[in-house]
Formats: sequence, structure tokens, C-alpha cells
Amino acid sequence: MFKLKEAAVLAAGVAVLAGCTQKPQDTAPIESMIRTHTTAWVDAYNSGDADKIVAGYSDDAIVMPPDAPAAAGHEAIKQYISTDMAASKAAGASFALDSGDTIGVAGNLAWHSGNYHVNGSAGSPIATGKYLEVWRADDKGNWLILRDIWNSDAPAAAPAPPPPPPKAEAPKKKKKGKKK
Repeated sequence: MFKLKEAAVLAAGVAVLAGCTQKPQDTAPIESMIRTHTTAWVDAYNSGDADKIVAGYSDDAIVMPPDAPAAAGHEAIKQYISTDMAASKAAGASFALDSGDTIGVAGNLAWHSGNYHVNGSAGSPIATGKYLEVWRADDKGNWLILRDIWNSDAPAAAPAPPPPPPKAEAPKKKKKGKKK
């Protein structure tokens, strides 16, 4: 009787553990959607479409651009992106993605990282950098960017030289008064 009880408990434990295992998530469709979206982001940036860019961010998204404060939420992101796009257009610069990006997906979170380059008005690269996007699926299965950061590969600017020390004033000579 005792052996039967042990076997029943063991069988129940195995059944519980089997129910806890998860099937591997098929991430290929999510990875494809993220790559397509990131390419569309670059195209929208180069064409000046801030609304299309902002639509890909969650309401609580934060964009962390180089050499600028973070922009939190749709309005702040749109303001930053619009200003940055105008400056790029005025300079004749455009963005392009490099090959070799990577994506990871776990449940309702994903990350996408890669490299980019900036082309000047003549079409040749003038800068390179890297990016990282963090994605989240909402309860309806819509994937949106939660965090977005990119930065340049250029070395940091050298610090300004310290100001020269103040010149020491020569001691004042006392004037000798005339004796009367």
C-alpha cells in the first residue's frame, strides 16, 4: 500500500512539473516585425514624418538621444524628433542602418540592437554609432518601443583647457614725498 501511495505522489509531481514547462516561443514573426519597424523608423526620420515615428512608441516610452536630455512620453519625443530631423535635413544628413543587428525576445519583452551610420550631403558616411531599443507587447499583442537609446562612436570632445592663472600684480612702490 505504501509503494502505491509513493507512486501516486511521484506521478502527480511529474504531472505538475510537465504542466509548468513552456513551449519555446516562436520569435521569428516578432523579430521580423521589429526589423521592419526599425527600418520604417529610419525612413520616416529621413523623410521628416515625426507622427509616424511617435506612433511606434508606447505612451510611457523614453527616448535617450546623445548629447540631449531624455524625452519621456509622446509629446516630448515628438518635439525632440521634429527638432532633430529639421537639423539633420538642414545639414543634408540622413541615417542608414548597418547589417548585423540582433534581437532577443522573452515573453512580452524584446530588445533590438545594431549599428547605424550617418551620411552627409555627398552621400558618404560622416558618422557611425549604435542603438538599443527595448520593446514591450501590450495586452492586445501590439509591440511598441518602451526605451530607445543611440550614441555615436566618435570619441568625446577634449575638455577645454583651463583658464590661465591670473597675473600677479607687481607690488606698488610707495611714493616718496618731498620734504619741505
